[in-house]
Amino acid sequence: MRFPNVKRGRPRDTGIIDERLNPVRIHGYPTVIDTYSSYVPIRLIDTNDTTQWISNSKMPNVWCKLDLGSAKVITKARLYQNTAVSVATQYKIESSDDDSTWTLQHTSAAGLGVGEYIVYIPYFRARYWRWWCLAGSASYGWDVMSIELWGLVF
Repeated sequence: MRFPNVKRGRPRDTGIIDERLNPVRIHGYPTVIDTYSSYVPIRLIDTNDTTQWISNSKMPNVWCKLDLGSAKVITKARLYQNTAVSVATQYKIESSDDDSTWTLQHTSAAGLGVGEYIVYIPYFRARYWRWWCLAGSASYGWDVMSIELWGLVF
């Protein structure tokens, strides 16, 4: 039997694993610390980089969380901030199987600003994934355009 979408032969080792990754489907809506006005959390995962979620809580210590429905192997995470008004200047990504015990997967360098931040995670399997704003550019809510997870989907 032939599978038209399966490449034959050994994959090239380009140092970039994106060729074998797929976007991971989110189960339900993102959970967030809170929301400012009509900037609802579904905008985090609507695949539209022109919409955003804004927290009502002041930075830092603002978070957003994704539930994948079941544990999945994650290898890449993306955070996109496109407004200079209220961005995380430092953040961390954590994962959990039970939504109570969290494992640190990545801490960004300080001094971030507007832009897209892609993080490669060493093949970690978990159901819940959470972004924490550790430091911010303003003393009001965190403004995030989108977050995404990529991994090995079988």
